[in-house]
Amino acid sequence: MLENLNNSLFNFINATPDSAQWTISLAIFIAKDLINIVPLLAVVLWLWGPRDRVCAQRQLIVKIGIALIISLAVSWTMGHLFPHDRPFVDHIGYNFLHHAADDSFPSDHGTVIFTFALAILFWHRLWSGIVMMEIAIT
Repeated sequence: MLENLNNSLFNFINATPDSAQWTISLAIFIAKDLINIVPLLAVVLWLWGPRDRVCAQRQLIVKIGIALIISLAVSWTMGHLFPHDRPFVDHIGYNFLHHAADDSFPSDHGTVIFTFALAILFWHRLWSGIVMMEIAIT
């Protein structure tokens, strides 16, 4: 039942050869490059800010780093306990982005961006956490 739901949702968002090229390019950008916002924001938070907030921002980055280590360890464990092929490995949908045929669950990018977004949401500022969650959901 869940596998059917998973395949239906994948087919709903999967582009076809008839899709507009700009939508495929946007999807490739989101899949490959949007994750770069995490290290960029970490560096910005570490290096810049009001003088009285720099120490707190650096503590935030350390806490986020610890949270990322824990979440990636849990993700790795889940991936080994519950392996799940990527859709293109099972010949489902179309593939416009070359990717290794490793397991798709859980997603490393998803784990990192959601951990970062939730950390910002709970430990920093509500509005910036909400913006990061919007980016993560994209």
